[in-house]
Amino acid sequence: MATFATKAAFPLLNTDLTAFPPRDAVYLMVDPVELPDVANPSGPSVTLTEFPLTISQAP
Repeated sequence: MATFATKAAFPLLNTDLTAFPPRDAVYLMVDPVELPDVANPSGPSVTLTEFPLTISQAP
């Protein structure tokens, strides 16, 4: 098992936000993010191309 991480922040975008605080709002990545292996930073890395995130407001 490998652990991948990044210290860089990556923007998420929602183009259909209708209320604040958001309820069931889906955010998508703007650009792909490269994640190096924590144990072997010079080895192969993983690239995230999609990371949908849904934000829900507590009732």
